[in-house]
Amino acid sequence: MSDFLAAVWWYFLVSLYGLSVFPISFLIFRHFPDRGLLLARPLGMLLVTYLCWVLGYAFGYPFSVWGELLVIGALAAISLWILLPRWKRIFRTVRSSAGFLLLAEGLTFLAFLLLVQARRHDPNLNHTEMAMDLAFFRSLWRGNGIPPVDPWFAGEPINYYYGGYMIFAAVSKLSGLTTGIAYNLSVAGVFMLAVSVSFVLGAALTGSTVWAGITALCAAIIGNLAGVVRIVENGKIYFSGYELKWGYLWNCSRVIYDGPPGADTATINEFPFFAEVWANLHGHMSNIPFTLLFVALLVALLRSGLDRLSVGTILRLRWPLLLILVISLGGLGFVNLFDLPVFFLVYGCAVLTLVGQARQRKKPTAHLAFLCSLFAFPLIAYLAYFPFHRDFIPPLQYPATFPFGNEKETLIRFADHHSGLWEFLCVFGFHISVLLAYLCWKVGETARSLGKEIVGMIGIAAATVFLIFAGLTGHLVWSATLCGSVLFILLFIKFALFPSMGNKATSSERFALGAIAVCLSIWWFCEVFFIKDNYGCQRMNTLFKFHFPTWLILGFALPVLAQRLWTEGQKALLVVPGMLMVLSLACPLIFFVNVLTRSADPTQPMALDGQNYLKRDFPAAYEMIRFVDDNIPGQPVILEAPGTAYQYDAPAPENVLSANTGAPTVLGWENHEGLWRGHPQEISLRKQDITVIYSTPDIQTATKLLKKYGVSYVYVGGQERRQYPARGFEKFEGHFPVAFRGMDVLYWVP
Repeated sequence: MSDFLAAVWWYFLVSLYGLSVFPISFLIFRHFPDRGLLLARPLGMLLVTYLCWVLGYAFGYPFSVWGELLVIGALAAISLWILLPRWKRIFRTVRSSAGFLLLAEGLTFLAFLLLVQARRHDPNLNHTEMAMDLAFFRSLWRGNGIPPVDPWFAGEPINYYYGGYMIFAAVSKLSGLTTGIAYNLSVAGVFMLAVSVSFVLGAALTGSTVWAGITALCAAIIGNLAGVVRIVENGKIYFSGYELKWGYLWNCSRVIYDGPPGADTATINEFPFFAEVWANLHGHMSNIPFTLLFVALLVALLRSGLDRLSVGTILRLRWPLLLILVISLGGLGFVNLFDLPVFFLVYGCAVLTLVGQARQRKKPTAHLAFLCSLFAFPLIAYLAYFPFHRDFIPPLQYPATFPFGNEKETLIRFADHHSGLWEFLCVFGFHISVLLAYLCWKVGETARSLGKEIVGMIGIAAATVFLIFAGLTGHLVWSATLCGSVLFILLFIKFALFPSMGNKATSSERFALGAIAVCLSIWWFCEVFFIKDNYGCQRMNTLFKFHFPTWLILGFALPVLAQRLWTEGQKALLVVPGMLMVLSLACPLIFFVNVLTRSADPTQPMALDGQNYLKRDFPAAYEMIRFVDDNIPGQPVILEAPGTAYQYDAPAPENVLSANTGAPTVLGWENHEGLWRGHPQEISLRKQDITVIYSTPDIQTATKLLKKYGVSYVYVGGQERRQYPARGFEKFEGHFPVAFRGMDVLYWVP
């Protein structure tokens, strides 16, 4: 199958998920400009995966092709039951949005083709943590059981938030495509869904296709200002393939230092576009469309008229929305655990906005119900994924005493370093410019109502407080984020909880103000505290995990504020944000210019299969992978040499067999298993036992250890020959049958 046909087939399968739940999506999003048709794609993927997962945990339901098809069929049957009595109304409603649907679908398909072409230019799955992503992805693809087997720690389930891998492995099972193609299409699918959902979400929030396009740019495509800074530093816009990836893109994501520049103290400052094109199928990247879907559900909640209904009527008429909202909120933690607390706060903003609307309509019962849901819904969402949370063991270096306590036992600690102003502006300069423009308008509006003298006095007082904080702490970013978060919290409280004080503000603007307050509070938190982990740089993972979702939140919230400025005739205030937005597009523009014109590496053959580099550079390993995939069913344990991390070079990539097939091995990348599990003694013991198995000339000793770990096959390939003496392999000959002999050998353990 050609790359183009494979991409079309993938697009069709993802659309099939959407069609199977479209009537359900219509009930929830019928007031959206797409009538739920485009949002049905991520919704269908989420529901199919959740049902397969929960049935697998509860009843041992197989996560297989037939298992998926039965679940899709069940959802389609429910959809048909919903559709039949309403098909005329649904058809008329959808037809009325035909123009928007054609535009949105065209942008969706274009985004998909752009990333497919980008992956064809650089398809190889051989950098950073792709082996980890591929191992989890293949384990869920190959296996049928829930919880999934850890491919790098045989005998144990994956101790990681694996929901995103499961979602895309589900599509891969149905596709019948090879591993390398399916992985790269999954990456393109994330970008496609991110653009699609953010465009629809922007249209729902602003009522404008132009602002919907700006929302898609802000949420899924825009880069940071470091993109243009790196261009100035390099003095060019065309890069070789290596320079584009490791010189340009990489340095755009390593901006804030927790120490002197040049030292090994760079934090991770990824943004959605970087994650989408870097192509690591990590949870933070694969969760992008599903976090945006959750926000769309919150907007549907705001537009569903709950503030006008009694509690009983809400439960009777809006239960589909409430049920899927629970599955979606819980699913955020299933895909990327760090997104759960962040978007719980965003959920709280939506609820408080509803509380304000209920107060305005004098509905005290609904008012109380909404407040109760602040605690009830997150609890129900947690319980919906309780087996996952029960079995997940946080790999903390020390027991946590939240939030403060003995330094050696504290999970959340005070940060010793803070972001420099220039570094922070390079990351969030565009976002900050929009916030400042909005505040300038609000200051002017307040001056007209209260008088310039009073506003001037308030401004002087605020500036004094800011300068005092800055003087006491010595850090402008720390002080600015604190003052900004307090200011936007106050604005949110004023407009959301007391709508009569800001009756011109729409529900979209009120919700956006609350979401922005969440982002500023997260920025301030990351300047003052960090979460202890096993990384050397204090705030590296804290900034990475908590700054990243703020890009998505600001991506839908800032266009709402900018549109308000535009409609209020404050176009002059948008000049600087507009210029900074153009500059922030440098990174994606440079990337696509280099990729689509093939200037990055014109000699690189274009292909979508991410395993082609194995076929070319490591034919022995590739031959073995093909044999295991074609001839060994299930997930038997296949012993191979353990890896350290990030090694993809000769004589073969580390843990190449387990990563590319999903067949578990006794120990994979020891560095990562240590990060995920925090059991150095067990990891060290497994490594020692593997050394004995490969090195000892005594077959009885080796056999005893093989039985200990339930090993069914022993692989002798490039890494094994490099790490262990050749005399150790001799014992396998004549004692174990040869399952496959090519350039590498696979022995069967009877």
